Amino acid sequence: MNKRQVLLLEYLMKNIEYLSANQLADRYKVSTKTVYQDIDKINEFLKDNLIETEVIKIPRKGIKLLSQLEK
Repeated sequence: MNKRQVLLLEYLMKNIEYLSANQLADRYKVSTKTVYQDIDKINEFLKDNLIETEVIKIPRKGIKLLSQLEK
């Protein structure tokens, strides 16, 4: 993962609310497409390292880090 993706993951870990792709794009000065690509990379990293957590994307609701315990 690159530095922005690590920062994004840390930010999602600190937030319990859903965040919009636009909010994250504004925060990191990137496009929403880049945010979604970063989320895919983060989820790939989590899965590859057997971390039972994933970043979920729910249309019209937002983006959130969800642990296996919350599912």
